[in-house]
Amino acid sequence: MNHYPVNATVRITVTFKTLAGALHDPTTAVIDLASPRGVLSQVTMVRQSLGTYTHDLVLSVAGRWAYRGRGTTATSFEAFVDGEIYADHTDATDV
Repeated sequence: MNHYPVNATVRITVTFKTLAGALHDPTTAVIDLASPRGVLSQVTMVRQSLGTYTHDLVLSVAGRWAYRGRGTTATSFEAFVDGEIYADHTDATDV
């Protein structure tokens, strides 16, 4: 379980691969976010290299942040990567 202090910036990395395991760029790569207060948002991720996309998330409030990285291709194949990050009022990092 990943814990970070409130107001920390955390890089979320999502890797997309084909069924054969080769890195692959989706046609679209977005991340759906849910803040601890229940605010939902969607942002486009930034391509770092073939099949690797990121989003820098500022943990503006304490609590559980949930995310789902999604990629779609022209053939309607969709890939998902889910995760959670916790923001605490302490200075704990990656407990």
